[in-house]
Amino acid sequence: MKNIIKKSLIIAVLYYSTILIGCIKDQCTCDPVKNGTYNYTELRTTNLAININGDTTFASNILAADTVEQKQFGIRFELEYKIIAAALKKSAWINSAYACDCALSQFFIADSITSISLITLNKLDFNHPAGSDVTNYFLTPFYVYNPQRVSYYNILNLNQLNKAYNPNPTGNVPYDLYLRTTVPSKQMLAFELVFEFASGKKLTSKTKPVYLK
Repeated sequence: MKNIIKKSLIIAVLYYSTILIGCIKDQCTCDPVKNGTYNYTELRTTNLAININGDTTFASNILAADTVEQKQFGIRFELEYKIIAAALKKSAWINSAYACDCALSQFFIADSITSISLITLNKLDFNHPAGSDVTNYFLTPFYVYNPQRVSYYNILNLNQLNKAYNPNPTGNVPYDLYLRTTVPSKQMLAFELVFEFASGKKLTSKTKPVYLK
């Protein structure tokens, strides 16, 4: 009799556990997880007008004119990528059934970036004639909270752009650069951004000439 009761309890527990898991899974829908590799295939640049207000807020706008104040000048670059290989990754059954914790896709760069340089195509200042590398003159603004302020970091570094990432479903992610060094104004300038890769490939993009006033 005890064995019959024990078996009945086990069957009941398994039955209701199956129903519970089914309910959880119905409420927990995850996108398929993919792992793979990608390469950068194209580079584009655009001139910006970056307005920084009192070191607490900033806004970046595509520069429609060919003239901008020096303190506002910036460059936006965008790297287009292409996924080379991708394979579905199966999550652990217990994780997807109970935890409802959706894993993220991970893609790694196949042809890594070995160097990045921003070249001035005109004389920028006394120390930087045409053809000089002025990468360190540009930084990327971002928000810092508590206290709120605008800070800057160097986006043109290999660790940032060679890292694994989750594909952006809406397209490529733009990066904004801001001219943080004072240079002589009242001059026409243009720049060329150059990415070099382990395979020897290069991606380049030249900005439109802009007059700094």
